[in-house]
Formats: sequence, structure tokens, C-alpha cells
Amino acid sequence: MREKWLSVNWRELIIKTLMMLSYVSWIYLAIPASENGKIVGCGLLIIIFFFVIKMSMSEYLDGIVNKGKKTVFFISIIIALYYIGTYYYQSGEGVSVRRMSGMAVLEFPAIYLSVLYFTGNGKKMKKDEKIRRIFEKGQQVLPKCLGITAVLLLVIYSASYSIWFDETFTIGLIQHSYKELIYLTGRDVHPPLYYILLKGFTESIQFVLPQVPTIYLARLFSGIPYAFLLIFLLSMRKTIEDRLISDIMLLALCMPNFMDYGIEVRMYSLALVLIFFAYMTGYRIYYGYVQGWKQWIILAIVSLLSIYTHYYCGICVIAIYAFLFFKKLKTGELIRCLISGSILVIGYLPWLSILFTTLTSVSERTWPEAVSFKTIFESVWFLVGYYGTIIIVFPTVLWGIAAFRKSKKDNAYVLMGVLLPFLLMGLGELVSALYTPVWQKRYMVIAAGCMWFAVAQYVKELKSQGYQIRIISFMAVVGLIDLFVFARHEQVDKTAAAAVVKEILIENPDTTILTYDTEIAYSVSTAMNRKCILGAQIGPYLETIYSKNLEVHSEVSEEMLQKMKPVLILMKDTEDIQEDSDIKVINGVAFKKLR
Repeated sequence: MREKWLSVNWRELIIKTLMMLSYVSWIYLAIPASENGKIVGCGLLIIIFFFVIKMSMSEYLDGIVNKGKKTVFFISIIIALYYIGTYYYQSGEGVSVRRMSGMAVLEFPAIYLSVLYFTGNGKKMKKDEKIRRIFEKGQQVLPKCLGITAVLLLVIYSASYSIWFDETFTIGLIQHSYKELIYLTGRDVHPPLYYILLKGFTESIQFVLPQVPTIYLARLFSGIPYAFLLIFLLSMRKTIEDRLISDIMLLALCMPNFMDYGIEVRMYSLALVLIFFAYMTGYRIYYGYVQGWKQWIILAIVSLLSIYTHYYCGICVIAIYAFLFFKKLKTGELIRCLISGSILVIGYLPWLSILFTTLTSVSERTWPEAVSFKTIFESVWFLVGYYGTIIIVFPTVLWGIAAFRKSKKDNAYVLMGVLLPFLLMGLGELVSALYTPVWQKRYMVIAAGCMWFAVAQYVKELKSQGYQIRIISFMAVVGLIDLFVFARHEQVDKTAAAAVVKEILIENPDTTILTYDTEIAYSVSTAMNRKCILGAQIGPYLETIYSKNLEVHSEVSEEMLQKMKPVLILMKDTEDIQEDSDIKVINGVAFKKLR
């Protein structure tokens, strides 16, 4: 017994124990304090526990390649500070400098080890054939499986009544004629293409299947751009390099926030895919993979469609054309660039005056937060913060830039792709600071496809197969986590919404539905397609948007109430309501019937 006790490698045991404590601290900072967050955090800790137990800490830490030691240390410090900053702004409490310093010290070893392993800067790591074989097998299967699973989940969970204000606005808008839709969109903060396509899609399907709810079809429509992207990525796997890029982009479909906006009844998934194809077409032209008029015409058409989908797409398109212009400035393709750009400008002229009118009055209809360090941190967190995604992007870009310089290749266009989401954020925050708040962090999704395509180019440039395997494996883990969280969240929302909708739709059509809550009124009149009376003031523009099924009164008198009977009154649940025996409460919505 004494011999066994003495044979224990105490240095190794202490290092592993401290490393586990460091990972606990890091996960506490990085994972949201929600039910899903707790489940994900526990799952990660179990995986990390076996990972740490298997590793020989002393050999890994002692085997750091001297050349990469400073870079790994620098990357780890930046990531540690980033997580401290996001925790500070998201905690909603006054976190002392002392506490933040302590957290930074606690989380740093875990971040350092993760970056060290991910970038393959330990001698032992490069020789670990067992782990490499496991990763290689996973690399062959996981990207395709996860990409297909992501799209299937979007289809499955499109059959849900879960909805929030922006989505009710979309459905309310497509309840109007095409002429009215275009007119009303001209007074909104987004252009009309998405709404026109959505209206055409829902009406076409309902012509054949009239019983399918509009909300189901609208949610399904948001997943269609991802389905097209999936088919494209599965068809481009001709060479080893194409397969690598395809694998990373398939996994990008599962990255945080990709899934959420692939089912939301808004234009973000369509904008993302259009800008991705515009950027990729520009990439092929920029590096000379294709020549001729065809690609320039395709670029102009796709770019024009994207700008008619979301105004922030215009910034991406300007960046793409600017890089192509300076690249082709002294070549015979400059005339093609100018003509392609002219087609784009001419195609957008009909909407240009409406855009300027919208910008002059945008502050009257939007409610984004004013610019601050908090909004900046939250925007970056939104794109690369969840589940350690920043550990994939940041080191890969730094190593990729170095690889491009080493091979003396032009890195400018690829780097632009990585920075494009942050360019959107920077310009949006700048306008918000100087003029009026016009920035929402979800707008970064528009350029997220460009960022991951650029990351894939950097990975391709890194010739080390071990590094390529690591990034795909790490992305697969993040993708699995996000698919789990997405499915669980959607299932909870679907179940909760279904119970409320069932109670409302079983009511006789002659029953008047009355509410004083705008959120309930918008949901009933759009997602449930039922006539509803709202006792509130919402302004003439919104009254017009929801006018098909919503009747608005600033006040509802007792006399009006008597004439409406039978009446179903819907309210948000409160403690006072729960004490009333005549009221039924279902998932936060109170039902009161007046016969």
C-alpha cells in the first residue's frame, strides 16, 4: 500500500486537479446560466474530465514548441480577457476588479491548454496517433451528418406556433396584397424582396394545401436557403481541398445562431446565403479561378438580390466590389468589374429614393440600444462567443495569415471575409453613435457565412493535416452542443405555444377574443389567424400592418364589452390573476370567458 502511495505521480495529479478547477471556472464564465447552459456545462465537464485524465500533463506542457510559445500565450491572454469582458457586461451586476482578476487567473490555464492542443504546439500532440485516428474517422462522417441533421431539425421544428414580435410583423405584412406590401415595406427598416418571396411561397403551398398554417410555412421558408446551401456544399466535394472547405461550411451550419435564424420568420437566413454566394463568387474572380462575363453577371445579380433583402448587405457588396476593383485595376477585367457594378446600381435605382426616406425617419420605428462597450462585446459574443467558438476562429486566422505570408500569397480578400461581420458592426455602431441607433447584434449573421468560408481558406493554407483534423473535430463538438440546445429550446417553445393555441382555436368562431396585451394580440391575429380586439394604442403604422385580423381601440368600455359577448379575454399571468377562480392559466397566458 505504501509503495503504491509513493508511486503516485503527485506533480501530474496536482496539475490535473488544478486544470479541472480551471475548466470549471472557464465554463462558469462562458456558459449561459440557463437550464440548457447547465446541461451543456455538465456534459462538457464530463468530456473534459476524461480528456484531462487521458493526457500526460507534464509531457504536454513541457513539450511546447519554443517557436509557438509566445503566440499561444498571447492568444490565450486575449481570449481570457474577452471572456472576462463578456461576463462583466452580461452579468448585470457590479463585478469588482479583484473578482475579475481572480477569474482571469483561474480560467487562464484551461484556455492556455485548449489553445495549445487546438493549435498543435506541443511535441507530444504531434505524435499522438491514437487521438489522430479517432479524429480522422470523425472527420469523414461528422460534417455531412451534422449538416444534414441541422437542416432536418429546421424542417421538423418549422411546425410550431412559437413566435415573437418581429415574426408577427412579417406575417402581418404578407397578409396584405403585393402592392400594399411593397408600399408598407417602403416605410419599414428592411427592403421588400424577402416579404415578396415569402408571400408567394405561402400562397402557392396553401393553394394546394389550404389547411397548413401560415406560420408553419413561414418558418419552413427560412430554412430553404440553408437547404440550398447544404445541397451546394455536398456537391462541391471533388478535390481534397474542396472537401475540406465543404466540411467546415457544413459544420458552420451548426454554429451558434446559424440555426436560430434558419427558422425565424425573418430575412436573415436568405441574406446570409446570398451574401455568402456573392463573396464566394468574388473570391473565385479575385484569385483568377474563373474568367469571363458569366461570373461578373452572376455576382451582380446575387448582390442585387441581397441588397433587396437587407440593407446591411449593401455594406458587404460594396466591400466585395471595392476589393475586386483594386485587384483588377490594371488588368483587362476592369471593364467587366465596372459594367457589373453598373448593372447593380441601375437595378437598385428604383428603391434608392425609398432607402433615403427610410434612413431619415428610422429612429421613429426602431428601438436598438445606444452604442456602448456593452453592445460591442455582445455583438462579438453573439458571433464567436458561444461554446468556445472563438478558440476556432482567432488562432486559425492568425496562423492562416502567417501561412499566406510565408507562401507569398495575396491574403487581402480572405482577411476581408473574416472581418466583414465586424465591419458591419463597426459601421452600424458608428452611425448609432453619430446619428441614431440602427444596429442590432443579429445583423452580424448576414456576413457569418463569409467569415466561415474565409476561415476555411486559412485552414486549407495550413498544410498540417493534424491541425485540419483538430479544427473540424472542435467545430463538430460545438455543432453537436448547438444542435442539442437548439432542439431542446425549440421543443420547449413548441410545446408551450401548442397548449395556448389549442385552447384558443377550440373556441367558437363567434367568440370575440379580447386582450389588452400587444404581444398576445399580434400572435393571435397572425400566427393563429383569428380575429382579435386589442385595447391599447399602437400607432397608425402598426394598426395598418395587423389590420386584417386586428381591431384596435384605445379604450374598451363596459358597454362595448357587453355587445361583444361571448368574449374570451386573454391576459399575461400575474399573481393577482392566479387568485381568481374564474380564470384558467396556461403557460403564462390567462383565459377568462364572459358568456
